[in-house]
Formats: sequence, C-alpha cells, structure tokens
Amino acid sequence: LILFPTSQSFSQEYTDTKPTLTVTTNSDANYVYQDSEGYTVVIGVIENNDPLSFVTNVKVQAYFYDEFSSNPLEVKEGKTVLNVIPPLSSSPFIIRSDNPNSNISDVYTKILTFETSEFQKNSLGISINDVLADSVGHSSDSSLTFSFSGILRNGNSQTSETSVNLAFYDVFDRVIQISTIDIGDMNMNELVPVKLNEEISSSSIGFILFSESDKFYTDFIDVEIPEPQLRTNLATT
Repeated sequence: LILFPTSQSFSQEYTDTKPTLTVTTNSDANYVYQDSEGYTVVIGVIENNDPLSFVTNVKVQAYFYDEFSSNPLEVKEGKTVLNVIPPLSSSPFIIRSDNPNSNISDVYTKILTFETSEFQKNSLGISINDVLADSVGHSSDSSLTFSFSGILRNGNSQTSETSVNLAFYDVFDRVIQISTIDIGDMNMNELVPVKLNEEISSSSIGFILFSESDKFYTDFIDVEIPEPQLRTNLATT
C-alpha cells in the first residue's frame, strides 16, 4: 500500500484499550488556505497504525485562531473522506470554517473519537485510462485544467455508497485538494467508467487514487501528474 505521509514525532495520539490500536494525525502537516469566498479550509491526514483492525467513525475537530488571542474564533467538527480506514492505511479529511473571516491565521486539528469496524474485503479494482493536465493562458496561472478517466470494477457482491477519490498532493507531500466522484450502487462484478474534469492547483504534482463502498475498498494508487502543456490561441487574418 502507498500511504499518505504523516510524521509520528509530532502526532496527536489517541489509544483505546488495545495498546496496538492507534490513530494519529499531525496538525503541523495540515494544509490551510482561504477559498474564493473567504472561508478557511484545512486539509489533513488521519492514519490507522494498527496492522489488523479497520477503523471507522473518525471525528476530527478543527480550531480556527487569529494571531492575537489564545481562544479560537471558531470550532468545527469533521470526518475523514474514507468511512472505513483499512489497517496500516490513511485517509485525508477536509474541514471548512462556518464563516468567512480574513482574521483566521492558524488552524489546529485533533482527533475526537474513532471506533473499530467490521472486516472489509479489498475487492474493488480501478484501472486508469488517461490523465491530462493543461495550462490555459499564461504559464503563471495558479490552476491547471485536469482530466482523469478510468474504470472501476466491483467485487462479487452488490454494493452501495460507492465513491472514487483523488487526493492531490504537492512537493511537500501535503494533501492540498480532494475530489470525490460519487458512483452509488453497483451490481456484482459490474464495470463503471469513471471521469473527472476540473481545475486543480498548479502546485499539484500527483494524486492518490482510492475507492470504497459499503463492503469493499481498493488499494491506494499513487499517480504522477504529467507535465502541463501550454495552450495558445493563434489569431488568423
């Protein structure tokens, strides 16, 4: 498995009665930014360090601060992208502030609760057909036009709540953007085409591809984003 990067040395660790069952997050490695509407967004990673247990219902709390007070301006609760995190695997989370506030300068996150989950099979498979990234206009643009296509294969049972996720990361191994493709119900051994077309940050150098349903999950696939091509419009007289 290719795991999302976390650092144990600065982790906030919460342990249940089993000494081997630990779930960690590194608040110092979070990616924080303000979106186009002025809301503050924090993206981080939760890691399941247990070699056998599946973890579910992971709740994360985010504290939004300004640079003057030790009291948070806002506290917001969120959850991981994956409903169930497999053993020795990770899941990103994304939390957006309730209010737009330009005074927010820092965000701290911690794990509130988590539970063990029933065993799930690694019976979803995904294949990649095409990955493209293009610069539109000047090369200094802060976004890229990204397109992805592939095929998702279900296992030997009918499933529901199926989704495919792409977690984009930068050169510092921070997850900086998350895109989710909702599939829904799938029949036994069904093949479903998967497509995504949207703008991504020009800081993205690759993405982690993963999928889950109410019964199955896929391996994590690390995909490098190809070098963007600059498109120019030629004037014709």
